Order: sequence, then C-alpha cells, then structure tokens
Amino acid sequence: DDTRFVPAAGQNRIRAMIEERPDWVLSRQRAWGVPIAVFADADGNVLRDEAVNQRIIDAFEKEGADAWFAAGAKERFLGNHDASKWQQVMD
Repeated sequence: DDTRFVPAAGQNRIRAMIEERPDWVLSRQRAWGVPIAVFADADGNVLRDEAVNQRIIDAFEKEGADAWFAAGAKERFLGNHDASKWQQVMD
C-alpha cells in the first residue's frame, strides 16, 4: 500500500494477480528475462553493499541485464569482497 502506481489502476491489477497466485516468487522474473542480481553467502545471507549494487546498476545501464552473466561478472561486481565467500544468484 506504500507503493505509488502509475496509473493508479495498476495497483488493483497487481494485487488481484498476486492474491490469485499464493506461490508467486521473485524467480519468475528470470523467466521474463530479468536476473535477480544478488550475491548470497553459504547461509543464504544476501550481500548488502551499496558499492556492489552501484556497479551492477552501472553495468546494466551500459550493457543490459546480460552483464550479470558475462565472464568475470562475479569478481567485477564484488570488487574487494572475497569472491570465494559469495555465490552469484543465477535465478
């Protein structure tokens, strides 16, 4: 209810769609071509780092979402984080 929809009628449409699909998950976005660009550790904790997020955003703006799947993307986006401790989510 805190999200502003443009047009406003979209809120009712989305709400009805989600209410009818109790098993809706974010990974459905990948089937539509949008990767969920996050890193997680072995315990499933998501990396929360604004610098990492900004590198991902910049790459997506310049190269498109497929930048997430490019060779070396994990190391590129993680920057100074130890790549061996973080899993690149591929949903």
